Amino acid sequence: MLIVGAKGFAKEVLEIFQQQGKITDIAFYDDLNDDIGDYMFNVFPILKNEVAVKEFFRKNGNQFTIGIGNPNLRFRLSEKFCGLGGNYISSISTLAHVGNYDVVIGEGSNVLANSVFSNSVRLGKGCIVYYNVMITHDCVIGDFVELSPELHFWDMFRLVNFLR
Repeated sequence: MLIVGAKGFAKEVLEIFQQQGKITDIAFYDDLNDDIGDYMFNVFPILKNEVAVKEFFRKNGNQFTIGIGNPNLRFRLSEKFCGLGGNYISSISTLAHVGNYDVVIGEGSNVLANSVFSNSVRLGKGCIVYYNVMITHDCVIGDFVELSPELHFWDMFRLVNFLR
């Protein structure tokens, strides 16, 4: 699993995989920040270029998610890493509550602990759902939207794509 980004939100995404017991073969990607070193928490390698990404995908599978908050950057990076042969996947905390009926979570979305989705909820591609967000029935959230902690969306709420 490759987590694109190696600062702030990427650490939250790592925690999701820790909760799931899926921390083997995880690496991070950051080609911008010189102050991060070569390993996250002295354990997980930080890849610095596309050649390293392609090699990582070849050896460890091509799944990736994005641990960066900016929606426009998430969109561009999703296209870049899919273009490198990656498979953009969601990460959902085991501590989130997701309804059993008619819930769609778009590819590449990251759902943090204590989020609640009731039934008949649609979450777009590449979204971030922070801690303690509640989304109830018949709500539709567009692509690459970031939902801040403690937000509550009640029945039939619609939020369009965030991209500019």
